[in-house]
This record gives sequence, structure tokens and C-alpha cells, in this order.
Amino acid sequence: MRKLLIVVWLLCSIQAHCQPAVPCVRSHVTYAKLTQHEFDAMVDFTFNAGCHAFTTSTLLKKVNRGDIAGAANEFPKWTKAKGRVLPGLVRRRADERRLFLKPSD
Repeated sequence: MRKLLIVVWLLCSIQAHCQPAVPCVRSHVTYAKLTQHEFDAMVDFTFNAGCHAFTTSTLLKKVNRGDIAGAANEFPKWTKAKGRVLPGLVRRRADERRLFLKPSD
């Protein structure tokens, strides 16, 4: 896992910056077998992309259908800002995908 995700999670834990993202993910994910890593990756994604983007995403639709592999493949599709691929978003989405697919401890 990259330093970026660690920093984001420290901010979320210590300063509660992710508060809007957590209830957004909790209230829209209906898949009962969600792992902590999957939840954490979706919270990070939602923190960055926004609740509306998350709730209208194919990523969420696939998670709720139980298509975890398909959902993981949605992260790399969210790498653009103003129509341009941003290297920072490419790295961030790769980190989120890696966390999402990480086996439970």
C-alpha cells in the first residue's frame, strides 16, 4: 500500500475527514459479505470522488451484485479530471484496487 492511502486513513482516523464518505458507503452498499479492505477502499474512493459519483458508479452496482472482481476492475476507470488522465489518480486508483482485492487478515 502506498503512503498516500496511509496518509488519507490517518487523516480520517485522527481528524474524521472521511465522515461524509463512511455513511455514504454504509448506506448504499447492500452486499453482506463485504470485507474490511473492500469497505476501506470504497471509503477512500468516495472521499476522493464524492458520494454522488460513488452512488451512481458501476463499481457500486457490481459490489451489490456480488461481482467483486468486476468491481475491482472499475477503479482504474476513474483516473480523469477535466477530461485528462492524471498520473496521481492512476496511482491512487491502483492503490485502492490493490486494497480492495487484499485478502482478509
